[in-house]
Amino acid sequence: VWQHHYPKFNPRIRAQRYTSAGQKAGSEIEVVSLSDNGEQPSAAALTDGGFVVTWVSRRNAGSPGTIYARRYNAAGGPVGDKFVVQNQLTIDLSQPSITGLADGGFVAVWQQPAAIGYNVFGRRYSAAGVRSAAFRVNVLPARKAAPAIAGLASGGFVVAWRSDDDSGTGIFARRFPVAGNGGGIFRVNTTSWGNQTLPSVTAFSNGGFLVAWTSRAQFGSSGL
Repeated sequence: VWQHHYPKFNPRIRAQRYTSAGQKAGSEIEVVSLSDNGEQPSAAALTDGGFVVTWVSRRNAGSPGTIYARRYNAAGGPVGDKFVVQNQLTIDLSQPSITGLADGGFVAVWQQPAAIGYNVFGRRYSAAGVRSAAFRVNVLPARKAAPAIAGLASGGFVVAWRSDDDSGTGIFARRFPVAGNGGGIFRVNTTSWGNQTLPSVTAFSNGGFLVAWTSRAQFGSSGL
């Protein structure tokens, strides 16, 4: 999925499916049309062969962002209309990330402003589309959280984000089981000098996972 700017001030969201051989499967999908506007897309595959896309939508420039999502079937057709994941009216929500779960459901996370910095929140959906209450992922607010999420083979999921530390910002993560509250928050990066930013996370079939990020000044310049 990607953000398409044309015209300039009306961003849209488009998607393209591919086969296992790397060939295009069907034509481009217009997830968010010109009349709606959407930005910061994130997509995840579902166990039924379909997928789900989430994004931020603003009615006009400068207005607060609302987190939306929409499901699609294995043929690329929409399953119902778009739906609101989170809307705080006067609070600007941003940077959504989404992942599918082993049970056919999915989880979306996003950042929202706190009194100082940002907090990370999430919401689970069952395979039938029944949603949970929103839950908080982090404890201490961050300057720019930019959360990333991945579903685990165990049925749970892991969330990584950027948060302040003694020398700038570091990468932190938290695992969540199939049901119940998440475990303890842990630091991902070892070298803490300078700013660690832009986390990305993916899961392995053996139940493990990998977190990658950008490290500024760790090796004398920006790198992964």
